[in-house]
Amino acid sequence: MTLTPGAGDYLVWFSGSLDDLLPATGEIMNVSLYVNGVQVAHTERQIMSEQYLDDIATTLPAMFQAFVTGVGATDTIEVAWRTDTGTMTMHERTLVVARVAGGGATWAAAEDTALSGLAKSTTKRLRIEISNAGTTSGSVAYRLEVSNPNPVSCDDAGTTWTRIDTSTHWDMVTSPHFADGDPTSNITPGLTDPGGGKTFFAGELQESSTDETSGIALSGTQFTEIEYAVQATTSATDGAVYCFRLTDAGSPASFTYTENEYGKVTLS
Repeated sequence: MTLTPGAGDYLVWFSGSLDDLLPATGEIMNVSLYVNGVQVAHTERQIMSEQYLDDIATTLPAMFQAFVTGVGATDTIEVAWRTDTGTMTMHERTLVVARVAGGGATWAAAEDTALSGLAKSTTKRLRIEISNAGTTSGSVAYRLEVSNPNPVSCDDAGTTWTRIDTSTHWDMVTSPHFADGDPTSNITPGLTDPGGGKTFFAGELQESSTDETSGIALSGTQFTEIEYAVQATTSATDGAVYCFRLTDAGSPASFTYTENEYGKVTLS
């Protein structure tokens, strides 16, 4: 019994009825959960046919629940069963998976706080909230850009910006927790929602294929959150500070930042 639910972390529930067609004394039956062919630890359930049942066909329940992390976009979640002798069939099979919002991640730094001591080639997910302070926006392609190392400040006029896709110091990277373009949700705990009665509009999760979302339009009463999986390359400057910002496909004209609202990291 197999499902391919897509990238993410999942709660899994399974139940079924084992039909022991040819009972034998001490027959052992095993049921377990697998992700992409690898058995998930602590999910194996062992059922033994008792001797007083040996003369009749029996139906026995099998069930478990589990939390699995890092399921890839094409990975399978499956249940398999076996018996050491005789024949066994599983009836009334039910396999349910539910994606866990936030992917089980924890925050590497508090909101609007610079991350320090980050090692190169270490994946981090940068989450940025955007609130529309005007009327309905047109379609915006939110592109992630990085500053030159050690700028005077993130908003200094002399700071130069490069999109991540062409940067030699930073890369977009694959995340096992989501696929490109998956929708974001307004997770709790998460970034602080803006005031004024604004409502959440799903943004996008971005990984290795691009540093830019598809077009997203926000009304004057909406906000969204975009998340990017990134890492510093071996060419990045040791101990340097880097800033991150969003643009509309390269144009910063519609964005307003204060210094502490830029994404900021110091490498080790």
